[in-house]
Amino acid sequence: MTTIEWTDHTINCLVGCTKVRAKGAKSSGCEHCYAARASKSGRLQQFPQYHSVVDEKGNWTGQVNFVPEQLEKLFKFRKPTRVFMPSMSDPFHRAVKDEWLDQIFAAIALNPKVTIQMLTKRPKRMRDYLRSAKNRIRIAAVDKGRSVSVNREILADLESCQWDWPLPNLWLGVSVENQEAADERIPLLGQTPANIRFLSCEPLLEPLDLGALPANWCITGGESGPGARPCDVTWIRSIRDQCKSAEIPVFIKQLGSNPVGIPKLRSAKGGDAEEWPKDLRVREFPEFG
Repeated sequence: MTTIEWTDHTINCLVGCTKVRAKGAKSSGCEHCYAARASKSGRLQQFPQYHSVVDEKGNWTGQVNFVPEQLEKLFKFRKPTRVFMPSMSDPFHRAVKDEWLDQIFAAIALNPKVTIQMLTKRPKRMRDYLRSAKNRIRIAAVDKGRSVSVNREILADLESCQWDWPLPNLWLGVSVENQEAADERIPLLGQTPANIRFLSCEPLLEPLDLGALPANWCITGGESGPGARPCDVTWIRSIRDQCKSAEIPVFIKQLGSNPVGIPKLRSAKGGDAEEWPKDLRVREFPEFG
């Protein structure tokens, strides 16, 4: 289970990252990275895959570790469910090998009842990988299908390459925290083969003009945690209104620890929707399946 409101579970088949910002941007959503902080915690340092990904100060080292056994969790779900994977890395980081991605996407292909939500700040590599990887993913899926208990009909479809592409259970998204990130990343998302495309405008650091949206869903919210930067609720309202005009569902996740334009909230992350103005209590999902 997870406390992330827009998903049901998280699986971390990849661990580790580095901070990145959009070209020309003065700020980045990575500056107060929750995943780096969490990786340094005693709770996660008990697992070997976290030992080398952060330094003694809790900063990313640039190393990314592949934990293929985590993928086996996908085969254990018996009911349709949403899984954010991975939450402690960027799947399209330069240190992630194509061979690892082949195995990850093969496991996704073999589990059509599990909806995978995948998020990146590196959409160019995501686009380029998914434009070229169909056959490699198919081969990896056949290999993986021989070592796990899997429906024979699914495996036969994979072997004959008759499965749907893009993968129907895969949602691909980009992080958009400021205008520079929107201008850089949204067009690349639109060029990426995907059944569902989404934006994560969180932490929202300034007002955004999203333009013509090649997306099916938008998540937005303010920053939380130590040193949280302010988030004006008028920025969130603008995202909501732009999505409404584009007929795109929007999910307002939280107002953040430092919201501007409303009375002080009791909840530390601004995540209790009962405290919000009623017009902000919007948590929609795209139609799917």
